[in-house]
Amino acid sequence: MLTRTSALIVAPPAVPPAGWPLRFDATNLWPGLPGRRFNPSLLCDGDGYLFAYRNQWWRTDIFIGRLDADFRPTGPARKLELAHADADVSREDPRLSRYRGRPHVSFTGTARGLRAPTHNQLYARLSEDGTVVEEVFSPHYPARRRWEKNWSFFEYDGTLFAVYSFTPCRIVRIEGNAANLAYETPTGAIWKGGEIRGGAPPRANASNSTPIVAGGLIQTSERA
Repeated sequence: MLTRTSALIVAPPAVPPAGWPLRFDATNLWPGLPGRRFNPSLLCDGDGYLFAYRNQWWRTDIFIGRLDADFRPTGPARKLELAHADADVSREDPRLSRYRGRPHVSFTGTARGLRAPTHNQLYARLSEDGTVVEEVFSPHYPARRRWEKNWSFFEYDGTLFAVYSFTPCRIVRIEGNAANLAYETPTGAIWKGGEIRGGAPPRANASNSTPIVAGGLIQTSERA
């Protein structure tokens, strides 16, 4: 599915809980915490979900909490400590995924630049319960642009990859703080609606375990 925003879209379960559909905002999702709840990400975890979000537009941080099987918050949310030189101004747009059995979060980091801020793609390995940052990585891609964001991270055959672009489709192999082109193929679809950014992590095709792109975001300008 393609969407013009990065708002969370949750497919209803087979038996929707009472009160479905659910709307989350600062009034009912950890209301004791300041800021907004937007550009979130959801990851199945045990008998519930991990839920990550950014809390404001600029100089933002990423918070994470747990929802139960009926999408009700359980326990407090906490700020992820994502300190890094490539994200010293802002940490934005979390994307949760799993690698080698552990939850990870990828995010856009804004850093001070000599003339203008730079925007970098980072990711972090989280603790088993997803609430503590264990290590932050800033993979360098030799052909990167000044404005990087929303790579779609996924694991395949024990290796970490990310969808770097959709037109053409470029897949990079991630090894700690390095990112190198692994695959590239032309995109046959004709699309003139702006650059497509990464959304939900690719999921395995049940028929042959081949990763497929599961979602995307449409960037309609340089600052989408």
